[in-house]
Amino acid sequence: MYYRQERTVAYYECDVNNRLKLSGALQYMQQTSSEHLAGLNQSPEQLHRQGMVFLLVKTNLKIQRMPLCSEKVSIGTAAVGTKGPRFIREFVIDSLQGERLISAYSLWVLTDTVSHRILRPNAYPYSIGWQEPALAEKVGDIPIPKGPFWGESTGYDLEIRYSHLDINRHVNNCIYADLLCDALPYHVVASQPIKTLALSFQQEAQQGDLLQIKSNSLSPLAWKVTGTHFRGTCFEALVEL
Repeated sequence: MYYRQERTVAYYECDVNNRLKLSGALQYMQQTSSEHLAGLNQSPEQLHRQGMVFLLVKTNLKIQRMPLCSEKVSIGTAAVGTKGPRFIREFVIDSLQGERLISAYSLWVLTDTVSHRILRPNAYPYSIGWQEPALAEKVGDIPIPKGPFWGESTGYDLEIRYSHLDINRHVNNCIYADLLCDALPYHVVASQPIKTLALSFQQEAQQGDLLQIKSNSLSPLAWKVTGTHFRGTCFEALVEL
């Protein structure tokens, strides 16, 4: 059974088409998972005081329809197991009428806040309360292609600043959704709703980093977006419209 929270989509969370931004959907999911853990007396703040933090490694989304401004939605989440050092968490966003809007599957690692070393799941000091997975077959395995590229390419450079950072002093995972959408041609992303997102993180981006963000078309309706800095690849994403 999913832990659930209801929200009303706010005007400031929406895009040029009056739909919830991709970053807004990720924010809903992140906040709901935090509230889920807080209800189990495992809040991110409590975990941080013990020198541990969950970091997102990869998230896959299948979008049937983005919620509209002022629409009331139900966000659900469940921890559904581990895979090696990774914790697996599912998310759904539904209309209050029961329409499935978004399905998401995510992989997380537990990390030491000082050494940044990845910790094994048995280092987690609490009982999460695992649920049976329900979405793995649908959104669990969305590979990000290496190429070949089809045609159009675009991109920009961004210096990481204060507003991009969270308590871990790196770019919050939700921010990357805005960064990758900004890398797509405006006429593409403003006219076609996003149907699939696979977003994978290799390295964090910190204050002062110059992030080089580039998108390449794989087909008329599919794009690969990458972000790199002087330490190497920061993130990769597949966006299908």
